[in-house]
Amino acid sequence: MGTSGKFTMGAAICALIAGLSVTAAAKIVYVDDDAKQGGSGSSWANAFNYLQTALTGANAGDEVRVAQGLYRPDQGLPAMATRGRSGSTPAVAIFQLKNGVAILGGFAGVGAEDPNARDTQRYETVLLNFA
Repeated sequence: MGTSGKFTMGAAICALIAGLSVTAAAKIVYVDDDAKQGGSGSSWANAFNYLQTALTGANAGDEVRVAQGLYRPDQGLPAMATRGRSGSTPAVAIFQLKNGVAILGGFAGVGAEDPNARDTQRYETVLLNFA
């Protein structure tokens, strides 16, 4: 094997190790509108109440699991953040999605015998954007 073959093999190994370290850092973040206030998203018992809160802290490779319920992008924000300049007209509110972050709905969530049970028909998750 020549010098260029060693370089190519070394580069491939470095790329593989870098890819594995990114994968290892990925996490699952939990969201349930029925969870106790102030959760960190680390488990169903400690789930975020608001989807946008979970998305704000998520990174590429993370998976956001969302329990049944209705989620709006203005939830958890101060009232003025969801109003137009006049203070009376609703501003545009959308979920700020991130590349590489998976969002999965349809989980039973907090209070269920198996909160990880996933059935998108039975445990409907609705994301509501408005303008």
